[in-house]
Amino acid sequence: MPRIRMSDPVSRYELNSKLAAQDARLDSAMHQMLGIATRIDQTCERIHADNKELRRTMIVTGIAVILGVAAFNSSVCSDVVAGFQAGLAAEQLLKPKSAPPPLPSTLTPGPFLAAPVQ
Repeated sequence: MPRIRMSDPVSRYELNSKLAAQDARLDSAMHQMLGIATRIDQTCERIHADNKELRRTMIVTGIAVILGVAAFNSSVCSDVVAGFQAGLAAEQLLKPKSAPPPLPSTLTPGPFLAAPVQ
């Protein structure tokens, strides 16, 4: 193919065909870019919709975790109290039975109360 120089004359038909080919290439590239932009837009909308579901799932999971921790804490506290009560009951069973202390009205007065007041 011979080399074309700027000083060589170009026919109108040749110029029109080159411009039409360039226009077709630009149109093709523009349609490809529009297709890519459309796919990106659709993906972003899908991700945004997924984020709503994810947010809802995270909130429900957080509430479930809080309720689970509260139930575990209540269970542990109940078990500790039950253990202490069982220890007290066992202590009462193992203590030797002794006579109940006498009533204060049956006791004789001590040395300070028996001494006459001057």
